[in-house]
Amino acid sequence: MDNSSSKKKGGFTYKNREYVHHSDLDRIETAFYNLVFHQKFLLLGFLILASGAFYLNWHVALISIFSTLTVIYFFDFLFNAFII
Repeated sequence: MDNSSSKKKGGFTYKNREYVHHSDLDRIETAFYNLVFHQKFLLLGFLILASGAFYLNWHVALISIFSTLTVIYFFDFLFNAFII
């Protein structure tokens, strides 16, 4: 084993893979382990809805995703512009 393992201070292992999160938080306090039930439920619901949309009409689904992301980034840009 080489000396690179000593550089992985603060990391953790999950399913036999090593992760380094570069934080002083305890691994149980990180967002990696802290998804609550409603977050998992919403994520699963979104994935089911998105896969159904792609199954029905992939072109409209792709355009809808890109247009939604564009609107979100535009409002984020406006918000950040007013902060400065």
